Amino acid sequence: MMGLGVSFFDRKSRWGGILLKDVEKTLREYRVIETRIEILQEQLKNIDDVGVSALDYTVDRVQTSNMSKPVEDIVLKKIEIEKEIYLAKHKLDIINKALSALDEEERQVIQMQVIEGKQWYKLCSCLHLGETALREKKKRALGKIRTVLQ
Repeated sequence: MMGLGVSFFDRKSRWGGILLKDVEKTLREYRVIETRIEILQEQLKNIDDVGVSALDYTVDRVQTSNMSKPVEDIVLKKIEIEKEIYLAKHKLDIINKALSALDEEERQVIQMQVIEGKQWYKLCSCLHLGETALREKKKRALGKIRTVLQ
């Protein structure tokens, strides 16, 4: 899984700016991140549902100030999952804010071509524009997103 930290880009151009292809790669991950959040939330729910009932109560009880190892493991796993959910949601929030800087047509091009992976001829048909015009809109939109994310 990709890193979900605040910084999206490891590479920069030799002029110090973010590469457009890295912006596009980040946008292509959008649906993967959404799916990852759903899976993590399901894992968290399963831990809540099964976690405590899966503990072994057959061992002799000894009074101690320390949490038992199984309980500690469950708590640590929940914290880890909650952190990953938080970071993934944060990344989606930042992407959504960047997308909000686009005009409607640019947003449609990015949504359909980059995020959903639709082919150019389908975009041409839906948006009633030629491929060259759509490619220019995509490039301009990626540039705007790059500016927001830098």
